[in-house]
Amino acid sequence: MPSLKERFECILQDANGYMAYRNKVYSLECNWPKSRLKQIAYAIRLFKSNCNGFRDLTYYRLGTSRITRLLSILFKKTPNLVLDCGKIEKRGCMFHHAFSSYINAEQVGFGCSFRNNTTVGNKLVNGKLCRPVFKDHVFVGPNSVIIGDITIGEHSIIAPGSVVVKDVPPYAVVGGNPAKVIKVLPHNEAASSLG
Repeated sequence: MPSLKERFECILQDANGYMAYRNKVYSLECNWPKSRLKQIAYAIRLFKSNCNGFRDLTYYRLGTSRITRLLSILFKKTPNLVLDCGKIEKRGCMFHHAFSSYINAEQVGFGCSFRNNTTVGNKLVNGKLCRPVFKDHVFVGPNSVIIGDITIGEHSIIAPGSVVVKDVPPYAVVGGNPAKVIKVLPHNEAASSLG
């Protein structure tokens, strides 16, 4: 179990990842501040506005501590967003309009992005509940269902409304029910969520 200091350090790294993402998407040129006070101030701004689910990711990092309980009275979580993950890599993941989403993954890699109405869940395999593993920079479209002992490869894209029950190769675009590979992106075209 990480110490409170390690958790706060991770939250700052998540804020750094959010800045990199916003720079890329909005063509900004913000530099991550060198001053620890400015880093904390930026993280607080993200937390207050819950920009792309940053508040929910922060609550995940803090766990069920007294700090979380106190903060959640003042700053509500996103309605019906549940993060029940074994591990979310540092520099975080994004939750765009992520209401009504349940993310029950074994691991979520660096720079993943989840949209609203998404269900990630476990499946009983040989008497054991198994959850998906998301590699780095996976984009999950809205209304998607991803379940079972599967791996979603890095830089892959899950199209809106997909039902994914099998492994997804890296750089693949998948869609449908059940999801199938639509195309494989050249590495230089792959959409990465965070820098």
